[in-house]
Amino acid sequence: MAELLTYEEFLHYLHYSHYVLQGIRNETESVIIPDTSGKEMIPDPVRSALQDDQQKAFDEILQDLYDEKPEPAVILKKALASLSKVDERRFVLTNLLEAFKRGENVVKTLRKYRELGYTGVDVDAVNPYKPDPNSAFENSAENSSFKRDLGVYVQRLGKKLNKFALALMQVVVNAMKAIPMFVGVKPSIGMVGPVPSLSFELEGEAVNLSELFEVLRSNVG
Repeated sequence: MAELLTYEEFLHYLHYSHYVLQGIRNETESVIIPDTSGKEMIPDPVRSALQDDQQKAFDEILQDLYDEKPEPAVILKKALASLSKVDERRFVLTNLLEAFKRGENVVKTLRKYRELGYTGVDVDAVNPYKPDPNSAFENSAENSSFKRDLGVYVQRLGKKLNKFALALMQVVVNAMKAIPMFVGVKPSIGMVGPVPSLSFELEGEAVNLSELFEVLRSNVG
């Protein structure tokens, strides 16, 4: 059975994780692309909106995890909830890449995702052609200069999400190690392809995340 972390050890690891998460949040991708003439470089509002949405989520998570005197049980709940927020954005990026493969228009796709509640990215809010009665924004998204490396850009955002999730999982692991009721639970971080995964073992028996949430709901905080 694993030894419990002392509160001082937990605090040390949490501060380090916060530092790592902040560093990942501060990494940014260029949103500059050639204009339709190919003569000038301009900021792309779609790329900017996708990155801004991700940065906003990271800021919310970092703020949520900050506490002058953090309690392991509270941090555990918050970190698990934050992982769900990261997964929501990974879902959107993964489906965007599939939409690109099918040749779908990114402006129309993101608008549809917002209507369905999948994302908070509002492409109409960043439309540089407003009021745009002739759908110039959608048409501009079909231009080769716009679409060039868009898939690569989305993949990079996905990689950043994975790095952030990995650091969050370490917060979960360390918080669990500082809570007496979880002394028999063995959390472990692994990879499923490029995506980090978090699994738990309880007294030799596997437990899934939904079961852990039930334990948290019933016994913690």
